[in-house]
Amino acid sequence: MILPPVVFRTLLRLGTSLVAAMLSAHVLAGIADDINEIERAHGADSDVVISKIAGMESAARKSGGADLRVFLAAWGYAHAMTGGRAVAEAAASELEDLGVRTKDNETLAAAYALRANILELQGRSRIARDWVVKAMPLALRSPDLSLRYWVATTAGFSAYESGALEEALAMFQSALSAAEETKDDRRQAQTHINMVSLLLTLKDAAGALQHAEAAYRFAETGNQRALAAQAKALEAVAAEAMGDTERQRKATEASIALSKDVGGPAAQLGVLLNLSDLNLRAHNFAAARTQGEQALALARSLKDEPGEATAELNLGFALIGLGKIADGRRIADHGVAYYRKIDSKSDVLSTLNQYGELLERAGDAKHALQVVREAQAIEDEMLRGDRQRTVVEMQQRYEAEKRSKEIELLNRDNALKTAELGRQQMARRSSWLLAVVLALASIVAILLYGRVRRANQQLAAKNADLEFMSKHDPLTGLFNRRHFTSLLEALPPELPHRREEDSADLVRAVFLLDIDHFKQINDNFGHRDGDAVLVEVARRLREALRDSETVVRWGGEEFLVLAPAIRRAHLDELATRLLRTVGGSPIATYGETLRVTTSIGYSPLELPGDPSVPDWERALHRADLALFLAKRRGRNQAIGVCAFSDAEAIEQNDEAALPPSIPGPLAA
Repeated sequence: MILPPVVFRTLLRLGTSLVAAMLSAHVLAGIADDINEIERAHGADSDVVISKIAGMESAARKSGGADLRVFLAAWGYAHAMTGGRAVAEAAASELEDLGVRTKDNETLAAAYALRANILELQGRSRIARDWVVKAMPLALRSPDLSLRYWVATTAGFSAYESGALEEALAMFQSALSAAEETKDDRRQAQTHINMVSLLLTLKDAAGALQHAEAAYRFAETGNQRALAAQAKALEAVAAEAMGDTERQRKATEASIALSKDVGGPAAQLGVLLNLSDLNLRAHNFAAARTQGEQALALARSLKDEPGEATAELNLGFALIGLGKIADGRRIADHGVAYYRKIDSKSDVLSTLNQYGELLERAGDAKHALQVVREAQAIEDEMLRGDRQRTVVEMQQRYEAEKRSKEIELLNRDNALKTAELGRQQMARRSSWLLAVVLALASIVAILLYGRVRRANQQLAAKNADLEFMSKHDPLTGLFNRRHFTSLLEALPPELPHRREEDSADLVRAVFLLDIDHFKQINDNFGHRDGDAVLVEVARRLREALRDSETVVRWGGEEFLVLAPAIRRAHLDELATRLLRTVGGSPIATYGETLRVTTSIGYSPLELPGDPSVPDWERALHRADLALFLAKRRGRNQAIGVCAFSDAEAIEQNDEAALPPSIPGPLAA
């Protein structure tokens, strides 16, 4: 499924007042109400929101409470929308610290939702979903319907971008219920628009048309002209999918007319880009091409460089979908070059993911592989940055708790000194009070010691929990991708050999596994059954491996096995065992019994004949390329890059020299 990044970013821009969803009428007043009104009036223009609320920071910090929470959320979200990632992340960190310090679950939910939105805007849906999972239970326990609306909407977008469409539908429906209870026309219009985009992806054109009508009705009632234009644009796409060309024409004309009312040619450009994006998602490539050409001409007349790059991407992708691969690549490459030029890694990553999928669908495997390699390199670089920021944040949190504890102990020490002075004064006045004062001081000291000991125990338990969470995947209990780096660092630089002849035969190796057609499991049976499959696959892999071997949840439906010492002759044997472990017997989920298979790519760290120094990143890269080749060949198989000639063949896509496949249990 194609999920165009531009559609998602456009929906978020039109729905910037998502952050205003934290504003609840029964708890907010003053500054928070003022921010709410600003976002209602200028939600589609984050620069205006920033300029108007900037002067409220001092008052919000002085007021604290809900005013500060709402200011930080709005400030962080608006900066995230305008590319101010550092400011947005600082606001999210401050929100989280505030929530921890005040033990306020609503503030923590807002902090986690803001982090998820920041990551989604960077095209990093998998990591964003981790934060959404943390926000959901906190928001669901809140009586604040507006907070529940925002978090549910964020969860819906996260699931939507990750391809979990059933989960996205449930989240958007939950958001719609909250919006209806708050009787907010803008929120209801925005949520109906979200539903239209999702239903179009699900090929439910009739349902999409109904939600488009509702979105337009609420947008008109609430005088939200930008949302009204968006609703009509989506109505045109839904009508086209149903074959109603007359309604499509009228809705398109209405959308363009409405866009003129809210912003002239620039708004028209946004409408054309939206229409082109949505037609790409629906695989209506001919319509997407026409709208992409119109958008490109308009962007050039406006000298809108980002709009021109986006239009080039849409047009290029549409041409690839129509089979004009060379022309499409030439135009799309020019659009990608713009995002490389401005060093927007998140935009490049999300664009390359879509680009690679389109090329693979069109049968251009060679260039699809090149695009996938670049996307993987960018994602790895961003992951390293995440790991560094996580370490810094944990260290800062530890230091803050340590300072708080020191201050508390100092206050207790001062209290003891004051008590001692009082005791001395009383001793001078009356010697018979000495015994009473000593007894009281002893009791106080015992109580204080007990409290300090309990505080130390709680801090130790919390640190242990944090350490475990930082290393393990919450669903499967496996080590996570972040901890994999520490595992590699703990390995000795060279393998110890008991016998001299082992030196050429014993190697270290990695195996990358990807569950075949996992998205279809989520789509057909639901996210709960998908999670059950992941948990069972993780259990089977743990049982199939030796104590010295480690299995890691690599991300989504991918797993990694690290073999720290294995004979070269046993590499194929382990790959075969892993294939049979996963696919040898059906997996029972919630009422379903599913036959699950996996594709595997593997490679040892040490390659015979390789002139370069052994390097884990290259070994992982080789395994990833082998996995990609296994999926191209039809899945349910394993491919190993076990010799330098294999590595050269797969790098050059030399079909005649590519390594052979090991078939899975259902293909044997």
